[in-house]
Amino acid sequence: MERIKPDDSKELMIFVDASDMQAGMVVIYNGQTVMTESLALTKTSTNLASYKEVQGA
Repeated sequence: MERIKPDDSKELMIFVDASDMQAGMVVIYNGQTVMTESLALTKTSTNLASYKEVQGA
């Protein structure tokens, strides 16, 4: 799929990713990274899949 962008437009891209141990986000505005953030996930958050397996989901 080809993206067509008008000459005078502004572009905002947000990328979000997560693993078992942390989640992160990057914000890019007009080709420049304006924000990066990552945060560690607590044990409670990372045990959600195990909890569902015990429940038989």
